[in-house]
Amino acid sequence: AMCFSPSQGPCCSSETCTFVQASHSVQCKGESDCSWSSTCNGRSPECPSPHPKANKTRCNEGTQGLTTLSLQLCINGECTGSICLEWNLAECFLTSNIIPNIDKRKLCELACQNGTDPSTCRSTSDFALQVGLPEGGISLRPGSPCDNFQGYCDVFFKCRAVDAEGPLARLKNLLFNKETLLTVAQWITEYWWAVLLMGIAFIIFMGVFIKCCAVHTPSSNPKKPPARRFSETLRRPMNTFRRMRSPHSMGVGARGMGGAAPTRGPPHGYGESRGQYYDGQKASAPPASYSRTNHPELYAGAYGGRSNAYEMRHHKV
Repeated sequence: AMCFSPSQGPCCSSETCTFVQASHSVQCKGESDCSWSSTCNGRSPECPSPHPKANKTRCNEGTQGLTTLSLQLCINGECTGSICLEWNLAECFLTSNIIPNIDKRKLCELACQNGTDPSTCRSTSDFALQVGLPEGGISLRPGSPCDNFQGYCDVFFKCRAVDAEGPLARLKNLLFNKETLLTVAQWITEYWWAVLLMGIAFIIFMGVFIKCCAVHTPSSNPKKPPARRFSETLRRPMNTFRRMRSPHSMGVGARGMGGAAPTRGPPHGYGESRGQYYDGQKASAPPASYSRTNHPELYAGAYGGRSNAYEMRHHKV
């Protein structure tokens, strides 16, 4: 028979794309605790179901140190039966309700009872030597439930109690039950003035907190003073309080000292004439009544250079 791909099953040959014949005795599934090995039969690409071992065959046997972990029995090829079935007993829990002051280590031991009678529940350590078990009996695996599902076994084989409600549920029941709410309402009615003072104090505190954060938070606004450091506030807290009252009094330069900041004139060459500052008023020529004869001082600067040059030439000659 032909098969299309080895992905169809382990009994499809990758070389010939045919079923692996039974005469080749190719093992496709190994032996387990509750089943025998299986070989290809030449009729299917899938591995045939293995034959199960006899019921009540011990399985899932393991140890941790000197402790024997819970054994089980094979039932119809599956490791699902309790070891108690080997002695015609039923598995049970050792509980702290039936046995007061029981050791937590004892609660993590496998126990068996007669039928459905809980009063006959005994640990396997009590009859271990009678049935051929190691001394100390069989312990439950870490994480297994114990004390009738009221706890779990830890890695030290001690039963740890589990709170069904949990801490959050207990806190909710404590804060929001009717008695607590009624008590709070009565206290507010009797001490209303204290509630009012606490509200005012809270508002003042939040205002101071916000202002303090504003002083210590950097800002990209150039008009605001630089942010203070927390170390400076711890060393000089009064300076921070003063700055919170008047944030613009801590500026730098003449503006921060209260004086007007000096203004610079325009750059060289800006204005009506080169080398002069433009003061906003446009330059104008002198009136027509002004002349070189009646106001020689106005023209002295303009012609002073030529007169001086004439005097120097005359003196040189």
